[in-house]
Amino acid sequence: MMKRLNASAYVFLTVILLCFVVNFIPREDDDNSENRRKAAFPTEISQKFPNQFDAYYEDHFPFRSFLIKKFYTVRKSIKDNPKVIIGKNDWIFLNSSPFNTYAKTDNSLGDFTGKTLLSDEEAAEYEKKIKAQKDYFDEKGIRFLIMIPPNKMSVYSEYAPKAYRKLRAERSRYEQTEEAIRNAGVPFINLKKLFEKEKGEYPLYYRTDTHWNDLGAYTAFTHLMNVLHKDVPEIERIETRESECGDNYRMSGLSDACADTHYTPVLSFKNGPGNCVSERDSGYIVCTNEEAPYKEHILVGRDSFAERLIPYFARMFKKTTFVWSGKLSSEEMFAVINRETPDIVLYTFAERNLSQTAKEVPARQEARDKK
Repeated sequence: MMKRLNASAYVFLTVILLCFVVNFIPREDDDNSENRRKAAFPTEISQKFPNQFDAYYEDHFPFRSFLIKKFYTVRKSIKDNPKVIIGKNDWIFLNSSPFNTYAKTDNSLGDFTGKTLLSDEEAAEYEKKIKAQKDYFDEKGIRFLIMIPPNKMSVYSEYAPKAYRKLRAERSRYEQTEEAIRNAGVPFINLKKLFEKEKGEYPLYYRTDTHWNDLGAYTAFTHLMNVLHKDVPEIERIETRESECGDNYRMSGLSDACADTHYTPVLSFKNGPGNCVSERDSGYIVCTNEEAPYKEHILVGRDSFAERLIPYFARMFKKTTFVWSGKLSSEEMFAVINRETPDIVLYTFAERNLSQTAKEVPARQEARDKK
């Protein structure tokens, strides 16, 4: 004869059921502490549905953000925080792949220590994909360039803990892919060398964020425009103001009051700011400016680092199309390129996202689909 469930068992089952039901109540999820796009609820029943629903539930189960923050608060209190590295003078660095030391994608510490270096075969395949894209753009009369913002630790390693500084590799994937890109005949804009020379009184990156600040972005933009043989306004002065702490701080799970410093170059433009239109969370932005000094149309394949470049492109070019590579597939991105027919295509992905430059051109993708 079956035993009756006791009261504690009923409470347990009720809590489990409530958690499951709460998961399907529509609510605004404004947590951005992980600096990534969370999985969406699957809208079609197919063979992929179980995996898609599993990914959705892992990203949205009840109290997830609260529990994660508490978890990292505890780890921080015992000096064990895998997602960030606390350096000197309150500098915080991203450890974007804490549980996969040799990950080739999104591994900022691995980039620093040389763990993301490509094998000879991988480097050859990478160069082959870059060359295929160059040939594709050449056929369409499109100029193709690549500009890679370095990881913060690559530029400001002096603020990293001493134990990490000792691990710095003499040659990283940044230099390795630069060689492959140049061998493929594509201009490569080395911002790592530039920033090593330009960093001085004013930081080019936020202390508590992964990204560069406005000064770092404009320094990179100025160098890009020099490569394109185009003039830009000189910096008149630097304005500073207090700002909220950035994504590295949010990822740490800490809830203490925190402030960073924002550095903004003061510039005198002769034309208006232009107009930018975007669809929410689509990864697609179009800026137009009839007053812009340069009448070309430039398409920028980008990640979050390019966010602070948008106002400068909008000022200087008649039309700029921004395509967030992480939110669009290669096929979708090349469809945009074919539709927009830009004069220039620029890839600008953070060092840890270098692999996003190795895209499959449509012809190669079609050949793969036939196999």
